[in-house]
Amino acid sequence: MRTCHLSMKRFGRNLAADGPAHGSTVTDIDVHGWLRVRFENAGASDLAAVAAALGLPLVSPSGTPALRVRYTDEVQAPDRGWSLGAGEAAFDDENFVLTRGRWGRPVAMNLPLPGLTGDCIDIVCEHGIGRPPLLTHLLNVAAVRAGGLALHASAFEHEGHGVLVLG
Repeated sequence: MRTCHLSMKRFGRNLAADGPAHGSTVTDIDVHGWLRVRFENAGASDLAAVAAALGLPLVSPSGTPALRVRYTDEVQAPDRGWSLGAGEAAFDDENFVLTRGRWGRPVAMNLPLPGLTGDCIDIVCEHGIGRPPLLTHLLNVAAVRAGGLALHASAFEHEGHGVLVLG
């Protein structure tokens, strides 16, 4: 594997400007006391974007995370492998690297594939990416692995009965 400079300078944006202010930082998001997501070396705008997207507060790190997001200045890309789309993604036997997100937004995220089978799902993102792509999907995978089931639903009470409406 080689280092592939997928920094957003290539796309006319420098996402690396949002690195951690003072050395290494570790922050968690607690998903209702059930799952923990850990963010390592995230910048302030990255953490704000994640907290806003998930609607959950940032907390001090504790326990074992189900999902860990490590922020770095550059991501590792496969030396050899296959490409998906025109500069959208690449993969080999060990990594899946996403370089274009929703609506064509440039991103730089590496999902090491062996990490999907361990106790904690690991992903690596460049500083300034904000909310990592596939974050909700990876949380759903972590929920299933923890014995849960992720549902998109609303709940309310009607005439003394709880009602769950799936979306």
